[in-house]
Amino acid sequence: MSPRDQATSARTGIQISRRMLKIFLIIAMAEVPVMYFLAFFASELFAVTACLLTTTLAAMVWNFSNAQRNAEKLATEMTSELRAKTEQLVLTERKLRAMFDQTFQLTGLLTVDGMVLDVNKTALDFANLSLNDVVGKPFWETPWWIHSQVLMDRVRESIARAGAGELVRFESQHPYHDGTWKTIDFSIKPVRDENGVIVWLVPEGRDISERKRFEDDLTNAKLVAESASQSKSEFLANMSHEIRTPMTAILGFTDLLLDDRNFHEAPERRIHAIQTIQRNGDHLLSIINDILDLSKIESGKLEVESILYSPIALIEEVQSLMRVRSMAKGLTLESHFETAIPSKIMTDPIRLRQVILNLVSNAIKFTERGGVKIRVRYVPGEIGRMEFDVIDTGMGLTREQQSRLFKPFTQADTSTTRQFGGTGLGLTICKRLSQMMGGDVVIAHSAPGNGSCFRATIAVESVLAGSVDGVEMIDATQTSIFARTHEEASKQSPSDNSLAGSRILLAEDGPDNQRLISFVLRKAGATVTVVENGQLAADAALNAVKEGTPFHVVLMDMQMPVLDGYGAVALLRAKEYRGHIIALTAHAMDSDRAKCLGAGCDDYATKPIDRSKLIKQVAVAVSKAAELSLAVALV
Repeated sequence: MSPRDQATSARTGIQISRRMLKIFLIIAMAEVPVMYFLAFFASELFAVTACLLTTTLAAMVWNFSNAQRNAEKLATEMTSELRAKTEQLVLTERKLRAMFDQTFQLTGLLTVDGMVLDVNKTALDFANLSLNDVVGKPFWETPWWIHSQVLMDRVRESIARAGAGELVRFESQHPYHDGTWKTIDFSIKPVRDENGVIVWLVPEGRDISERKRFEDDLTNAKLVAESASQSKSEFLANMSHEIRTPMTAILGFTDLLLDDRNFHEAPERRIHAIQTIQRNGDHLLSIINDILDLSKIESGKLEVESILYSPIALIEEVQSLMRVRSMAKGLTLESHFETAIPSKIMTDPIRLRQVILNLVSNAIKFTERGGVKIRVRYVPGEIGRMEFDVIDTGMGLTREQQSRLFKPFTQADTSTTRQFGGTGLGLTICKRLSQMMGGDVVIAHSAPGNGSCFRATIAVESVLAGSVDGVEMIDATQTSIFARTHEEASKQSPSDNSLAGSRILLAEDGPDNQRLISFVLRKAGATVTVVENGQLAADAALNAVKEGTPFHVVLMDMQMPVLDGYGAVALLRAKEYRGHIIALTAHAMDSDRAKCLGAGCDDYATKPIDRSKLIKQVAVAVSKAAELSLAVALV
């Protein structure tokens, strides 16, 4: 009520009070007649009633207006709140929808009996569908499953199980919209209300294709690793056998020689023992060389050379080296040139000889009757090639055995009862070497009981192997004459006194090697001075120059106490020593050769020594020294 209304009501109340007081005073004084009093009383009563009605009506009008205003205010507030709630509800629904649609999982909502109510955008995009394509349809009849009746039946069964309250899960394969196939981890979950009644089913699928591929790759890698580990374990077992076998013979026959007190009797037995030691020592060295070769090939440090060499002479060398072994088994060993052969080709003769020797050696090893033939041909073309077939009449190989060849540490027979030895590295090395020379090693044919033919090829017109343009072609009928002439020339070896008059300084810390190498050199006529470390070697070489009797050759072991060979060579070269220095080391890698030459050595020789080769190498160095004046005054 406004202040004005309040004042009006107050005045009306005062007026009514005054009138009522006046009525009572008149009655009390009885100054007027009764009729007059009644008339007056009625008029006053009417006036009072009118005032009361007016006041009541005014209050009612005011209360109604106030209630209306309050109602309008409340309605406005409720409308604003309802609008805010509605907007919030719409925003929440949009957020939930966005979350529903943008999740990586393929998600939907089904009735308890499997009718589709809703699915998210991920699921729709997976099969390039729209919502209208699936809503209201049985879930198992939707496009996600129709590619497989088995899956449709499984989904229908899974919905029945989920409708009974079970969580169902399985993996399945599905076509993706781009045509690829995906592996899906699928599940159906029941949804209950507050009373525990199942009201909906929620299907969900997760793309686990990458995980499955990773698991498959991991499994395959594990299998490969296990296979490699098994192969290497078998290799180590074979290596142990292959090393211990010749070592047993070497040590055993050495003991017999040492125990034989009467050296003047039974010379044949001593010769046989020495030959056995030599043969087993060579076998042991070949095993070590195989391991080193494979290591160099695997690390990419093995390089092939390109030297002008006769392929015909090379075959004769192989025959000469293998003839003793074939004769010991009663086998024939022949070579046959099917076509005209270039008299010279650019190749690495050492590596090519290694390949053919290994193939021939294997053929002899696995052949008990018959023989081995080396068949050679030249195949012209844009890239010409030489082909070397090594054919035997041995046991042959099954297809399963053939599949295991050319793999490191692997042999056709890996059992502990195997008949033949070996490390399982030879064919792998041959194949890699041939590939490095532009060719390959393959099995041309093989069958159990019918022998085998291994074919080695090298390119002869590639950048690596050179070209045969302008090279004389030797007819197949002339090859034997050509080879025999070359063989006779190659067999010429230095005489026993080929180093007569030469002065050689041998720097070697091993007493056994000192005795062996100095004996070989002195037997060839050289005067040998022996020192046991690099410092003594440098001092001896420099003093010899000062005295006017310089050494023709210094054989320098590269690993010695006090001062090693590298330090000794560096010291000598720093003092302007110009004498010929040959590195003599058990380090046989190509990188070791480069390291020795880089340190200032003129040449490189490896241990164990090849007596003939070492004498030739020293003789060449001595002849060069004779042409030069080595008596150079030190600065």
